[in-house]
Amino acid sequence: MDVITPFSFLFATPTIIFSCLSQIYLWQLKEYRWDRLRVALGDRPLSLPLVFLYSAYALTLAAWLFDLPLLALVAIMQFFLLYLWRTFTLGIYRPQWTTKARLIGLVDAVYLLLLWAFTLLSAHSPSVKLALLIVLVVPLTALSVGLVNLLTHSLKQRTIARSKDLRQSLGQLTVIGITGSYGKTTTKHILSHLIPSATVSLEHRNSAYVIALDMLQQLTSATKIYIVEMSAYRPGEIAKLAALTKPTLGTITHLGNQHLALFGSVTSLVRTKWELITALPKNGIAVLNADDPRQVAQARSFKGLTRWYSTSQPADVYADQISILPDKINFCLHLSSHSFPVSIPLLSEAYLSSVLAALATASAIGLSADDIVSRLSSITPYPRTMELVAGRSGASIIDDSYSANEQSVLNAIRHLQRFPQTDRRIIMVPLIELGGSSRAVHQRLGQALKDSGAQVFVYGQARHNDLKQPYFTNPDLIIKLACQNLTANTVILLEGRIPHAIRHALINKDPNLFK
Repeated sequence: MDVITPFSFLFATPTIIFSCLSQIYLWQLKEYRWDRLRVALGDRPLSLPLVFLYSAYALTLAAWLFDLPLLALVAIMQFFLLYLWRTFTLGIYRPQWTTKARLIGLVDAVYLLLLWAFTLLSAHSPSVKLALLIVLVVPLTALSVGLVNLLTHSLKQRTIARSKDLRQSLGQLTVIGITGSYGKTTTKHILSHLIPSATVSLEHRNSAYVIALDMLQQLTSATKIYIVEMSAYRPGEIAKLAALTKPTLGTITHLGNQHLALFGSVTSLVRTKWELITALPKNGIAVLNADDPRQVAQARSFKGLTRWYSTSQPADVYADQISILPDKINFCLHLSSHSFPVSIPLLSEAYLSSVLAALATASAIGLSADDIVSRLSSITPYPRTMELVAGRSGASIIDDSYSANEQSVLNAIRHLQRFPQTDRRIIMVPLIELGGSSRAVHQRLGQALKDSGAQVFVYGQARHNDLKQPYFTNPDLIIKLACQNLTANTVILLEGRIPHAIRHALINKDPNLFK
């Protein structure tokens, strides 16, 4: 009696389903872009699960070449155990079921059914065919993404064309474009608070097609000001966004090494971000960071209008007498030839730079200094960006898990040390898409972590040789260790996109504790 085939179907079926879900999730996470996915896959260090995966591939190949059903079952079991392990440690990887994700899932299913029908022509045993299907989920999903991208390309172009026509009809609309390597989202958030009448591009809408959708959904003849965040991963992408939105003001936050692996060089990154400034009309205004040497260098050849902001030197808008406390920032604001004592309930000097960028931008479009300053005290932090929340057992949590880059991590580590609590802990993930600078960046971060004196938990094996800090691949173990002996004398920094389970375990769900 053949017992291998039913067991093969039993374990292969959920494995194929989980594999499809995780592949669509991964593509969606990287915005269905091969360049971003390629960098993400290249960043993975060799680990035991990865060796286990590669050995399952090798077993499948051998089983196919020699038609060995038992070997195929062993491979299927390995794949199944890998997904089972990941499900228990990280949860099920599944995409947000947008229209595009559903379409890719449907095409994936069609491909798999066609491939199974094709294998029926082969004399190989069902177990071998099932193992092959599991292996081919990865390239089949890539083909599905490519096909759906191709099918939706004309739709995207029509949407972009419609949004361009809309922008052309809104001649009096003031568009503020915000770009930079980091700090874009917080600057947009603060600027929208300073200009409550403005229309703001929605979260995660920062590339051409989704901004086109945002414009069509939000802009009307009554819209006076539109604030839009602009992201890019390769040269020319900011220029396309600028051609679409026609900004009248361009604000640059910071130019760093974020996504350097995709740009290839710092020079390429800087030129790409500067595309926003070169796209401004003659009467447009560039709002620039005087503390960023790269922006200062680029501006030397710029002949247009500029407004500079700074946290360290006199500029059009600047701050001095700065006092950074654990839960607020006090400083003297210099704006429009006036000085104002200001206190804002935000954490760390990184927020101060974003505040000044927003103030300079609001001032550049003609808002009075008094109106702008009157709104500063009611600013709230952007969710999961240096946000102080209550933790379990009276602990304080600095939630900085929205995103991470080298400067934001260093800033957060510095700010952690301003807290009076002596029991300090840091939970973080290694940074991604840094290209050739990754080793040096993680060595600097590792030194900062060591100097902080905090108890450190790094989630993920990547760059552990550079960080030289304890790393964990099981979030449950981090939760167990990080939750031990929590008291009011404990402050924990959550840095980077750590698993949701860790945040959920540490953060107290009572929203009134810190009010």
